[in-house]
Amino acid sequence: MKLTQIILCLTSLLVSLVGLELFAGYQSYQQTKLRPPVYIADPILGFRLKTGFRDHKTYSYQKPPNTTRILMLGDSFTQGDEVPIDKTFSKLLETKLNAQANRAYEVINAGVRGSGSLQQYLWFKNQGLKFNPDLVILNFYLGNDITDALMFNIATDSAGLATKLTLKDTYVDNQGYLRRIRSHFSLCDLSAFCRLYLRPKSKSINWDSTAWQITQRHLLAIKSLAENNRSQFILTLIPEASLVDSPIHQILLDFAQTNNLKLIDFTPGLDRSMYDTFDRHWNQAGHQLAAQVLYEYLLSL
Repeated sequence: MKLTQIILCLTSLLVSLVGLELFAGYQSYQQTKLRPPVYIADPILGFRLKTGFRDHKTYSYQKPPNTTRILMLGDSFTQGDEVPIDKTFSKLLETKLNAQANRAYEVINAGVRGSGSLQQYLWFKNQGLKFNPDLVILNFYLGNDITDALMFNIATDSAGLATKLTLKDTYVDNQGYLRRIRSHFSLCDLSAFCRLYLRPKSKSINWDSTAWQITQRHLLAIKSLAENNRSQFILTLIPEASLVDSPIHQILLDFAQTNNLKLIDFTPGLDRSMYDTFDRHWNQAGHQLAAQVLYEYLLSL
């Protein structure tokens, strides 16, 4: 009797472990499907998108006449791989603005998955300003946009601003994925469940005081560059899928107030149904909400 119970318990445990592994494998597959290989190594930024922008069209530096140009900076939430291009909040906002105005609007989606404030500053300084935007919107993700600064060795100028970024423990592979450098192979690498849930992840640590000092310096530098170019600057805050209020949220609110930043906090209108189940980024409902909030804010200016 005892032997039978032991066998049943072991069988149940084995079935559970196989089930967890299959579920984790499916999640890993879904995440990979939503994150196509899009990168190319860059000597200044560390990495960038192969295509320049995730958009249906290309943009010349010369702005068309009678056109208001909006430049969107941000990470994967702005790039929006989880939805079709015309369903990203950048394109939804563009459609809304053009439907009600006798003036044309262009909303350029310059979001880059995995990027942070340092890369956004360098790209905006060297390339983004050439597009002569009337408005610059930087969409800041509270989950990891601070600790993204820790990905790089940073060459700086006398003001402490980045001049060149070199990846520390990641690299762009031949396919176009950003990969982590591993010094040794472990048994955890054989299991999707272990890789997703048990292995410590640097991105789960979303606060670092040194990284925050670097980040806020570059946020203010982007604001200064925009305003010196006679562009308006707006900072938006994107919360994690848990929607649990965190000290980081309040720190960013205080930072914006102290530095007179125009701020849009997306948190109040969001709920968990607006985040993709597997990827934990916005689904179409999340992008629609962000576009509507931005649209209403811009109408009020």
